[in-house]
Amino acid sequence: MSKYEKLSNNDRCSLDISETSGNSTSGDEKEEAALLDEPLDSDEQYERRDIVETKEKSPARIAFFANLGILLCSVIFYAYRYTIAPSDAACERKMWAYSPMQEVMEFEWRQYDSDIIPPKYFGEPTDERRAVWELIYDRFPYDKLAMINKSAEAFDWWRLPAPNDDQVIAFPEMTHQMHCVAFLWLFEYREYWDYQTFMNSTEFIFELHVNHCYLTLLTMIKCQADVTPVLFQKDHSEMGTWKTRDAPHRCKKFDQLAEWEREHKVCRSNCVEEDFASEMTSHVHAKAGENGPG
Repeated sequence: MSKYEKLSNNDRCSLDISETSGNSTSGDEKEEAALLDEPLDSDEQYERRDIVETKEKSPARIAFFANLGILLCSVIFYAYRYTIAPSDAACERKMWAYSPMQEVMEFEWRQYDSDIIPPKYFGEPTDERRAVWELIYDRFPYDKLAMINKSAEAFDWWRLPAPNDDQVIAFPEMTHQMHCVAFLWLFEYREYWDYQTFMNSTEFIFELHVNHCYLTLLTMIKCQADVTPVLFQKDHSEMGTWKTRDAPHRCKKFDQLAEWEREHKVCRSNCVEEDFASEMTSHVHAKAGENGPG
């Protein structure tokens, strides 16, 4: 029989169908089928199974180690935050409302001795002693009123005249409290001086101001509520009393704050609006002299 012989129609159709079905199978499927049909020994079977399992576990491993890294970083970050204490200035900003004086605040430990009372703070109110307690007004930015929970529109604030009307008249709470301490001292010696010369007061206004100062100091003492222990030491002098002895305190450096007040003052006690311009002008000239010509 010849190698090439003529095919019948039926044979030709069956051949076309088999070739068509064979061509429709992709190369990957053929390779996969060949692999499945190919007999494997046990070692090859385990090796291929490990490859498949490794591919399946790779995304899970990546996610696990990524989450582990995030966890470790979080632990290190929070350990650092709690190990490194925040600065005094940072605590001050958390505890109290905004103040421009926060820029110059510094702190120190102080141990006070209540037995030492400088003569300038007690006794009859001479001109020299009254000058120590002189009230200084400074300023506060008008656009920062919201930072101390105050409305810029609802109230008629005491403002500087133009061109400085973007600032309001203010003083820090420490100055307010010291003013009240001075006021109570002056009230104690009210028979020794003319109180009408102090802030242009009448007798009624003066007594009203005294009551205001009592309330102010009481309110601030309750607010700050210093819980530092105060001890009592036996006084072996002729007085024979118990002397109070308090613990060290973490204090602001008062001299720096007082210097800031002097540099930013706009008026002093008993001032009127006309004084603002002259005070501001002298302040500008003083700063120009410090910076030199030009």
